[in-house]
Amino acid sequence: MPKNTSSILIRVFFSLLLIFLAPMLGVIILIAIIQTTLTHLSHQPNMHLLDISKYIISYICQIVEYLTMVSHTPPYPFSPWNNRYDH
Repeated sequence: MPKNTSSILIRVFFSLLLIFLAPMLGVIILIAIIQTTLTHLSHQPNMHLLDISKYIISYICQIVEYLTMVSHTPPYPFSPWNNRYDH
């Protein structure tokens, strides 16, 4: 299969994946509500929720950047995991 056709198929795959990830917005809002409540009660954010949030945001951003051709590197699993928040 030519590289161009392969690239198009990968973009179609991630387009479909993004459609299925749309319901994740409810999960993100739930995480935001829980994080706000915990921060209000303990005066500091929950580090585990912060890490989960960073991974979700990073992955969704990579998909959107790839689909809009801002990036030509396909997201995981077609390339190594790249979390923009890792140091």
